Amino acid sequence: MKSLLIVSVTGMGDSLWATPAIRSIKKTFPDVSIDLLINEPWIPLFENNPNVNAVFSYQKKWYLQWKTIFKLRGRKFDYVLVFHANKDFARVQRYIDYGEIWGLQNFSWIPVDCQVLIDGPVHAIQKRLQLVDKIGGKADGSHMDLILGEEAKKEGLCFLEKIGFVQNEYVYVNVGASSNIRRWPSERFMGIIERFLDETSFNIVLGAGPTEGDWVDFLVKKFNTRRVISTRKLSLAADAFIIGQSLLTITSDTGPMHLAFAQRVPTIALFGATHPDYSGPPNPKDKNCFLILSQDYQGHLKFNQNDRPNPFLAITEEMVWEKVKLALDYVKKNFDGNHRS
Repeated sequence: MKSLLIVSVTGMGDSLWATPAIRSIKKTFPDVSIDLLINEPWIPLFENNPNVNAVFSYQKKWYLQWKTIFKLRGRKFDYVLVFHANKDFARVQRYIDYGEIWGLQNFSWIPVDCQVLIDGPVHAIQKRLQLVDKIGGKADGSHMDLILGEEAKKEGLCFLEKIGFVQNEYVYVNVGASSNIRRWPSERFMGIIERFLDETSFNIVLGAGPTEGDWVDFLVKKFNTRRVISTRKLSLAADAFIIGQSLLTITSDTGPMHLAFAQRVPTIALFGATHPDYSGPPNPKDKNCFLILSQDYQGHLKFNQNDRPNPFLAITEEMVWEKVKLALDYVKKNFDGNHRS
């Protein structure tokens, strides 16, 4: 095997879940050239990965997909591994030159005998590793790889210096999510922030998605203190660096949660309509992960969210604060002010 294309063209977490499989392939086949096709916004999280030869951007709109097709033209792949894609990827797939294509989904353009369909409570990382096993790759652990470049680190450190925050002495609170079904109620996040301000000396860094800037600005203005700052003007890679330098991260099951897991940051992770068996920490035995599951969980995004109340309503502010106390006690006992390696 000389060359291989990994396709993961959906969410941030979906793409980060590919990194253990990529590492496994490279360790099994050291001379293989691995190219990665991902959504354009996630490229800064992968362009410094030593196991990847080249990273190509993907966009859903058909008239922009021609750019991807043009860049891939002339490349011959022994294998294409489709870790996660939507139906629109078929427009690009037909122009890729490859020997075999394997995938975890039952698309018509993937031969039936090359579809690795896995049911049951199997973590997404393990699914990708099972797919890699089909082409002879040997698993090399389940931890995600996140290698940030010097520019991201420089931008992040300048940000911390400007606002006067010290590494490992602030809490990162991700108040955003990709959809309402993944978002803890706003007023409860506000209550947790107020308790940090009233009961601890820790500063707060607020994070959210690119479309939630107005909401984050509102929170910063509401609390009206230098102890609450947002990262909305930072690049994604610098924001990831800020998460990695936090004492503790609090988030629902969305992109920043996976950035925290990848950097081994003590994390309080809230699961509403999703479940950690599918998308939680890569190693469920990690003691620095403090999980809270909604009692309304009825399956992995299988129900119509319009027919049921927000499953996050079952997670109270007090439940989260109890986890905060456990997490802070864990940090105090295990890190003693020193950043984890």
